Amino acid sequence: MADYNKIFSDDLVAGAAIRDDQGRIISTTYLTEGDVDSTLGTRVSTLETKVSSLETTTTSLSSDLSTLSTRVTTLETKTSTLETKTSALETKTSALETTTTSLSSRASTLETKVSSLETTTTSLSSRVGTLATKVSSLETSTTSLSNRVTTLETTTTSLSSRVTTLETDLTTTKSSLATLTSTVNTHISDTTAALALKADKATTYSKDDVDQLISTIPKFAIEVVQTLPTQNISYTTLYLVPDSSSSTGQLYTEWIYVKGNPSPSGDHWERLGIQRIDLSNYYTKTEIDTTVTTINSSIAGVATRVTSLETTATSLSSRVTTLETKVTTLETSKQDKLSTTQISAINTVVDLNLHSRTFTNWESEG
Repeated sequence: MADYNKIFSDDLVAGAAIRDDQGRIISTTYLTEGDVDSTLGTRVSTLETKVSSLETTTTSLSSDLSTLSTRVTTLETKTSTLETKTSALETKTSALETTTTSLSSRASTLETKVSSLETTTTSLSSRVGTLATKVSSLETSTTSLSNRVTTLETTTTSLSSRVTTLETDLTTTKSSLATLTSTVNTHISDTTAALALKADKATTYSKDDVDQLISTIPKFAIEVVQTLPTQNISYTTLYLVPDSSSSTGQLYTEWIYVKGNPSPSGDHWERLGIQRIDLSNYYTKTEIDTTVTTINSSIAGVATRVTSLETTATSLSSRVTTLETKVTTLETSKQDKLSTTQISAINTVVDLNLHSRTFTNWESEG
């Protein structure tokens, strides 16, 4: 490589020698004073032009620097404001996280309460089912009692019909006896008249004889008495005495007083018959009315309790629905992550901080 060296001498203003790698001069150049003046003038002119350009550039840079300083100050102010807002946002974010944690805790508590209410509702449903079974059993018992009451009413009606028939038969018998007595009396009268006109007294009965014969014909009457008489007893009366062993008091024992041998010491009572029905295994009307009243009261009480339980179950169902609505609202409103708007705001703050730090670093380096 060639090396340029300046050579100065008394005769020459300036000179230059070109040497090779071994230091040997291979070429020399000499400048005269005129050449130097011309060259220096050109270079000075060029330098002045450059200085003027540099001054203009310096002025422009000073103006730009002033503008940049103003903008930096403005950016610093905005950065401070943004940092304040960022701090506020961070505080609000912390508060939101705390609120979210609290809401999650409350939601867990509500879920526990809802689970407890569901258990209680299940228990109430089971109890309602049990009550329904008992009500069904009571209805079955009521139906059975109703059937028994119907049977008793039918039996009572049948007994009443039989008593009515017996009374009718007694009335008919009395009427028949009266008719028979009237017919016999008429026949006796007619016979007596005929005998008086045509009959021979020696071969016929007299009126007294006929009356005596007629008097020997039993003429039975029917009489209802509380106890058998002890005097003025008729041989031709059928005495009806209420049966003391009957719970109804409307059934009779039939008695007749007959002549004995000898009479009257041998006279005695004969029992012809008795009408009796054993009702010991049947309810009386009073007992049935009492039982029906008790059953109706029990059914009314059970119905009231069932209604009360249904009202309570409805109330609990309403409360469970309200709690479910609140839980759904809390689950919808709770914030598991930042929204797009919140993320955008935080990114803006971060960008501004980065820009602020970049300008600060750039100013310190400048």
